[in-house]
Amino acid sequence: MKKYFYLLFFPLVLWACENKAYDTENLNKEVTLFEKEISIPVGNMGPFTLEDILNTEKLKGIKDMLGDVLKTDSEGYLKADAEENFWLISAYEVALNAPDLTQPFDYKAGSKGTAPSGLASLLAAMGFGCGEQKVTLCLTSPLREAFKMNTTCNLSCMNLRTYQPSYSESVSLDPEIPSGASSYVLKEFVLPDDVSDMPSEIEFADVVFHLPANLPDKIRSSRISNFTFYMGYTGYITAGSNVSLPINDFIIKFNIPLESFTFSDAQLSMNLVSTLPLDVTLSNLRVMRAGDPTEQNDNIEISQNVVVKGGSLEKPAVTPVTFQLKAKEGVLADFGGIKANIAISSAPGFAKTRLSLKESVSVQSATATLRGGLTIFDHE
Repeated sequence: MKKYFYLLFFPLVLWACENKAYDTENLNKEVTLFEKEISIPVGNMGPFTLEDILNTEKLKGIKDMLGDVLKTDSEGYLKADAEENFWLISAYEVALNAPDLTQPFDYKAGSKGTAPSGLASLLAAMGFGCGEQKVTLCLTSPLREAFKMNTTCNLSCMNLRTYQPSYSESVSLDPEIPSGASSYVLKEFVLPDDVSDMPSEIEFADVVFHLPANLPDKIRSSRISNFTFYMGYTGYITAGSNVSLPINDFIIKFNIPLESFTFSDAQLSMNLVSTLPLDVTLSNLRVMRAGDPTEQNDNIEISQNVVVKGGSLEKPAVTPVTFQLKAKEGVLADFGGIKANIAISSAPGFAKTRLSLKESVSVQSATATLRGGLTIFDHE
């Protein structure tokens, strides 16, 4: 009997499905859930490293220009590495000044100075400093015989923001230069830890060579015939105490799948974690569209500016941040990220901290809280 009942009921179900009163095209496909609010995890973003910042359009030209000087060590720390043969004196020309080539004679070469490229002025302009600085001064001899010389080596540093001297050192030398010496070290300056300005002048002053008789016969070859003075400089780039570096329109993309949802307002909470020994201020915040994260969504207002406190690789700094999002009209349905102007400035207590390309700011534990009901709709 039950089988016959089911057979009679089945055509009635088919008729109901064909009835236009039940046509799904006439149904309201929007469903609103969670009338008060719902929080959804957004996840982690980044890290946005110092290397990313240096590769921005605003700074990439500077980075490329300094490519021959600005290096990184094996751990990623930024290091200035400059070298230069800055004074060449021809032994043949020296011989022409000998009163009597058959006798030993003294040659007064004079003075000559140099400095480690234009990096010093550029770093000073941006407010960065240098640490663990070392200057090596060498001489290559063109002679097959040892000789003595006298000179005074002078080194001075200047604060290029105030144009005031910040450090100086002077030493008198009377070394004996070995026969055929190549890059013979005359002096190595190791700057004190509290000196953050790069050397602005390095000088050999009052150079006098005490040369042997028959000088032309003592020259090693026509290819190696110059007294060559060499300067080598190394130093780590530090966070400094006067950094002021603006970068406009930096984009932080968020992967929030809202294509099929609408909501009335939202709160975006996150921890900004910094291992960068610099403070980073985000201002002029704007919301970007999801379909094209380079296009600004002017319908959405975002609440506040943010200061991300500086930290270090050993001790990251965590800054809790909450953004309020509100639509000027309608709903918030198109959110693909945040565009901000960035101002990088010195962080208290980190002036002597070395900068590493691995140092970064990252977004962790980001959560979006949606209010006013979560409306799901068929966007097709």
